[in-house]
Amino acid sequence: TAFLSMWMSNTAAAAIMIPICVIVLRENNLFHRQSRFAKGAVLAVAYAATIGGIGSLVGSPPNAIAAKYLGEQNLPLEFVEWMIKALPFVVLALGFTWLLLFFFNRPEIDRIQFRYVEKRLSRPQKLIVLVFMLTALGWLTTRYTGLSSSTIALIPVIALFSLGLLDEADLSQISWSTLLLFGGGLSLGSAINQVNIDTWLAAIIQGWIIDIPLFATLLILVFFGIAVTMIASNTASAAILIPLMLPLSSGLGIDMKSLAVLIAIGVSLDFMMPVGTPPSAIAYSTGVVNMRDMIKNGFMVNIGTGTLLVVLYYFFYLE
Repeated sequence: TAFLSMWMSNTAAAAIMIPICVIVLRENNLFHRQSRFAKGAVLAVAYAATIGGIGSLVGSPPNAIAAKYLGEQNLPLEFVEWMIKALPFVVLALGFTWLLLFFFNRPEIDRIQFRYVEKRLSRPQKLIVLVFMLTALGWLTTRYTGLSSSTIALIPVIALFSLGLLDEADLSQISWSTLLLFGGGLSLGSAINQVNIDTWLAAIIQGWIIDIPLFATLLILVFFGIAVTMIASNTASAAILIPLMLPLSSGLGIDMKSLAVLIAIGVSLDFMMPVGTPPSAIAYSTGVVNMRDMIKNGFMVNIGTGTLLVVLYYFFYLE
């Protein structure tokens, strides 16, 4: 799930993997709220989609928002550059989350069973794999081709429609409400920047944290971002907080790129509330987990991944 989420939206990755998870649970008579394995499995898919989406610029909207604002400051953030900064955290966060979910949801079975049928890939499936590989290669070589990540993203759109794998009916399946949320959040962030509200608020925040050690300051910034995401989407949180926090970089002695990446990742680390990220909402919609389950599991994942992010960036990535 995490790997898929790196190359497509985390929402799409969760939407693909949750049904597979449900099928396996049903075949083992575990698709009910009393099953600890079911709770852990559904949450594992949702959390992996969210964490995996952090790994690339296209995985989650906050990543693209960070790149947009850095570009406006003449600090272009390349696709590979983002992966170098984000992938170590993704790997460590996945390991930590897996251990935590296993501890809180100890499976009541030793092994699962499911029917396995081996089939050859059909022609459309082979074409989709080829388009995926070309798109991923394009993103990984933007430094050499000079093409932007957004330009490369047009490759699968053009190719899939040209090959007849998508048609006009598929356009109606696009989540336009999500795109409007994304665009609305960007508009709000730009408006805050245009009228210098971000600079004014940044000066106030900087006055509060000026004498606090840098490590503690980073903890405050990351967990503030997580708290905001608990009541708003991570997209809206990023659109508001990234332009707000960027002016703090000089006062804190942190390069702007590192601070933007830190905030963008931080707002994607709410695992407690369904509203925080779309994968969590998808997991909650299965009915296997209730709000209490999400809070119990998500609270510790929030604390652990937030602290892990600050430790990693404080000791290894801040310049």
